[in-house]
This record gives sequence, structure tokens and C-alpha cells, in this order.
Amino acid sequence: MSVPMSRRYSYVFAVLAALAAWLFASTAGAGAGAAGRIVVSLPGGALGPLVLTPGQGGWVGEFTVTNVGADPLTVSRVALRGDDDDVRSPARLSVRFVDGAATSAVLPPGASKGVLVSWMPDRDPRMRQAFGHVVVTSTDEQAGEVAMGFRAQIPTGLGWVGEHVVSLLVLWPLVVLPVAGVWWWTGRRERLLRRIAVAVAVVEVLLGLWAYRSFVPGVGHADGNDGFQLVDRSVWVRSLGCEWYLGVDGFSLSLVLLTAVAALVALLVADGERRSEGYYAALALLTSGIMGSLVALDLFVLFGAWQAALLGLILLAGGWGGRRGPHAAAKLVAYGAVGSGAMLLAFVALSRASGRAFLVDGFSVAHTTSIPELSRTSFASKAPLVGLPFVEVAWSLLFVAVAFATPVVPLHAWLPDLLEEAPPGAGIVAGAAFVALGPYLLVRVGLGAMPEGARWAGASLAAIGALCALWGALCAMAQRDLRRFAAYATVTAGGACLYGIGALTAQGIAGGAAILFTHGLATTLLLGVTASLSQRMRSVDAQRIGGLMGEAPGLAVFTGVALGVSMGAPGLAGSWGLLLAVVGGFVRHPVLAALLVVALGASTAAHLRIARHVLAGQVDPSWRKSALLAPFGGRIPDAMAVELVALVPLVLLSLLFGLWPAPLLSPVAVAARDTSAVLDPDGPDPTIDRR
Repeated sequence: MSVPMSRRYSYVFAVLAALAAWLFASTAGAGAGAAGRIVVSLPGGALGPLVLTPGQGGWVGEFTVTNVGADPLTVSRVALRGDDDDVRSPARLSVRFVDGAATSAVLPPGASKGVLVSWMPDRDPRMRQAFGHVVVTSTDEQAGEVAMGFRAQIPTGLGWVGEHVVSLLVLWPLVVLPVAGVWWWTGRRERLLRRIAVAVAVVEVLLGLWAYRSFVPGVGHADGNDGFQLVDRSVWVRSLGCEWYLGVDGFSLSLVLLTAVAALVALLVADGERRSEGYYAALALLTSGIMGSLVALDLFVLFGAWQAALLGLILLAGGWGGRRGPHAAAKLVAYGAVGSGAMLLAFVALSRASGRAFLVDGFSVAHTTSIPELSRTSFASKAPLVGLPFVEVAWSLLFVAVAFATPVVPLHAWLPDLLEEAPPGAGIVAGAAFVALGPYLLVRVGLGAMPEGARWAGASLAAIGALCALWGALCAMAQRDLRRFAAYATVTAGGACLYGIGALTAQGIAGGAAILFTHGLATTLLLGVTASLSQRMRSVDAQRIGGLMGEAPGLAVFTGVALGVSMGAPGLAGSWGLLLAVVGGFVRHPVLAALLVVALGASTAAHLRIARHVLAGQVDPSWRKSALLAPFGGRIPDAMAVELVALVPLVLLSLLFGLWPAPLLSPVAVAARDTSAVLDPDGPDPTIDRR
């Protein structure tokens, strides 16, 4: 049977069409496999970040986009990372191709194009640094969106030191470690090592003062760099996405200065006994760890610094403490292990739940450990952990670490033993600065990176804070040992701080941050006086030490100011933080505010009781015949020159910030406002269920 001619032609055309389609698909597939490939690099092939240098009336820099593929590459977009709703870099930054204003181009195989990044800051810029990324979008689907990091630094006046002052604040105390090692190896005199340690601490205070002076109080998140200043950022462990990422904002600035001052006071007034090389090395490790924890903007840097501080404190308590020092160190190990384990689990969970990000040089990582980057991740949408919502589990783990360091009842038992048994210098640094790490961690990570969790736990946090404040005040009323009294006063202050933070209002958060600084100031003063009395009388029993107003008026003034700041007496620095915490929390939790006021009343009674015994009481007649006071004619010697040098500035600061709180509150105001805006963009409304 023959096939019609028309049908034969139809079969031929069908076969030819199928063959043409196959050839076209093969050609397209081959073209897709050999598409253009994008590479961004600095001149000479170096990696980023691009460092902008002075030029063209501002700060400029250039990097290269190269097509290393076999086919043309279309660059569809070259732009700064961020937008009006997500400000990442300072204002007046621009990016374009070098040979024109366009931000798109087609690059033949092997061709390259220069990209110009320029920053034209104001004559008197609010931000003296610029950090960011230029994102390049192209037809290279395999590479996806690539980036080049850049940075610029307006001269600071201190050159390299000014550019890296935050890193120096962390690393400079560690200079004591190799010096102590040399002293131990050669058997040289300990007294000279102490002078070197004091000199290192003096430089640390000067660096802290310079950082405070260079800080611009009004800078916030909208100004770029995520609101941080004096930033120092470089790649640390690329495979883990970790960076040496440090910076300060209003929350950390005052605590950095407080830590440096407390470390210096610890060396000046609390070191009457001979100390070994290991003591000075451990104290330097403690100071460096606290500093690192306060300025770290990377989770793993923060965790490492936290562990260094904890290790230094354990070594000081166990190696140079009193008779029960090893017991206090063991208790610190137990509580610290629980807190550190919970912190590590929380940090790992947050990092693994984060999305794709860029390191400072533009290298792409699947997960980030940068705290500012984590704040851009919505953890509420993440998969549950152990059958529970991700945010609730991660936030609860973080709070366990916070509760250990704050300290929160019932995880507070390590603090009274530590302050009683640890060497006085370690007690000063721990009571003033180490205990501030808990609330600071809560603000930096709990509020900054997990606002959903903060909204979920805000009311509970405020309730825990008010109850802790009441418990600490009641326990303080029963104390005779001045060091244990200081510990329970710290529990009260920590509770008030948590109450203010739990309010999630700008006033409450600012009040909590101010409490950390002012109570640290009061603790440094009180424990400094306690160390001086212990050296003179070998006793810190408030009922045995009396009559300081008549015997030692200088020490009496220091004690009175310390107690006044601690209990929040009007006219002294401590009043403002407590007032802001109560006012900021009242709109959200009025019943808890009333409970906190009761706690503060009980705390005031406890402070007045101690003041009555120590300042206005009578000198125990047995002291007149004591061999300890025999060289002084049976009288309690007043403050010596070194104690005046160390403690008088703290008294002046307490009075200054009490009468003029702007230097204390201005740096933290914008940071508290930005944080509260993220937590509660609609403002306080007690009728809304914040869970």
C-alpha cells in the first residue's frame, strides 16, 4: 500500500523539525554550560576588603569585576548593600563603574571593568568610619550575588592606635601574661611586676577615656554601621564564618570605662599582700575577658572572651582566695559550666538558623555569627527545636547564661562566697564588671538578635527581676560582712536592671543600662574601702567596724558615697537608673513596679543599717589595744595617698553624674530607643498581649 506524497513530505518535515530542535537545545545547553563567570577582586588580584583612601574630595577606592568565563557576562546591577529600611552603611556613599555613571554592563570573555566606591562625608561627620558591601548581580547563576567589602577611616589623631583602640582595650591587659612568665622564670622581684601591672592598667584607663571622648552620643542605627562606633573588623575563622568583629555603642561604652577603672582600683587599693606572678596574670586575663565580652559583635568572639573572664575569676578565687577559696572556686565552676553550656548551645542554634551572609571582605558564608547580621534574621519562622518553638528554646538557653552571671535567684549563690573568699582585687573587678555581663548579654543578643523572644519573655523577665530585687534586699538586711552585703546589694541591682529591660520600653532599657554602670561604680568604691579596712584591721564585720566618721573621715566619705549610690539616693549617680527603670516599666507592669518600689525601700533600709554601724557607730574598745592598730596609736588610720588617688575620682563621678546625668545617659539614649523601636514599634500599650 503506497503512502500519499503529501504525507511523505509531512514525515520529512517532522523529522527535520525534531532534528533542528535537538540541535538548538544542544547548542543552548552548551552555551549555558560555558556562560560567563564573574570574579571580583582588588587591583593585582588581592582579596578584600577594599580600603577607601583620600581623594576627589572624599574617600575613594576601586575594585575590578572580571569575566573569566567563555561567554559574555551581563552585569545587571552594582549597588550598595542595604536600603532605606535596612541601613547598613553611613550616608553619602555611592558606587558606579569607573568609565561612567552606569551600574550595568556586558563583559566579553576575559574582559574586566573597574568599580568606583566613594564616600563624601560631611565636614563634621557623625560617623568617622564606613563599613559595607558592594553587591554585584550578574548572569552567572552558579556564583549568584557576589560582593566586595569596603571600609574607610577618617583619621583619629592617634593613628594606628586610634583605629584599633577597641582591640587594644581587649588585648592590652594580656601584656602582663608574658611579663609574668619572664618574672616567674627568672625569679625577679614581685613588687616591680606589680608596678608594671599598674602601668598597664593606667594605659588601659587612658584608652578607655579616649574611646569615651571619641564616641558621638547621638549616633544610632540609622547612621549606618548598625549604630556601632570604633569598629574593628577582620576575618578570623573563615570556615566557620567567624570574624574578629568589635565595636562599642551606648550600651557598652560606659561599661568599658568602668572595667578599666575597676581593674586599676583593684591593683592600687586591694593589693597589700605579696602576690605571685600567677595572680597578676589571672587578673589581667579576667580584665581582658570582660573587655572582650563587652565589645564583641561576633558570637564566638563573645563566647571565647566570656570563658577567659570566667577562667581568670576561677583561678583567682581558687589560687589566692581565703580559707574557703577553693570551695568558692568550685561553686563558680559548677554554675559557670551550666551557664557556658547553655550559652554555647544558644549561639550554635542561632548561627545554624541564620541565612547566607557576607564576611567583611565580601566572602559569602552559608551561616553567620555576626550579631548585627543575626538581628536581620526572623527566627520565629525557624523549625522547632526538641518539639518547641525555636525562639523560645534559644531565648531560654540564653537566659540561663544570663541568670548565672547577673546573678539571678537561685543561681546567685556563687557571688556572696566569691566576694567573701576571693582576693580583694578579684572581688572588685568581679563585683563591679563581671556581674554586668549577664544583663549586657541579654541586651546585646537577647534583645538585639532575638526581638521575638524578648517580646515572648518580657513580662516574665520583669517579674523575675522584681522578685530578685526583693530577695536581694531582704538578704542584705541580715548581713554583717561588708563583702556579703555588697553581693546581695548586687542581686538587688541586677533584679532592678532585669525589670527595666523586661519592660521593653526605651526608658526601661536605658534605666537598666544605667544601673549596671552606677552600681558598678558603687561596688568599686565599697569594696575598695572594704579592702582597705581588711588590710588595717583584718575584719570587715560591720558591727565591729564603727565610728569611721570620727576615726577616718576620708574612708567614711568613700563609704557613705558608695552606699548612697548603691541605694539610689537623690543627688548621686545611682538615682537616675532606678528612676528610669521604675518609670519605664510602670506603663507596662504597674503591679510589678509597686513590688520593685517595695524592694528598693527594703534595700534602702539595709543600706542605712550598714551606714549606721560603720559610719556613726562607736569604735569597739578592743581595737584600742589591738596589735594591728598599735602602730597607729590604737586609732583607725585614714585613707592613704594611693587610696585617695584611686577612690576620689569615683566620688567625683558619683556626684557629677548625680547632678548632671547627661554624660551618663546621653550615650545610651539612642541605643535604647533603637532597641525599643524594634521590640515594640507601636509604643507602649498595656492592653496588647505581647506574648
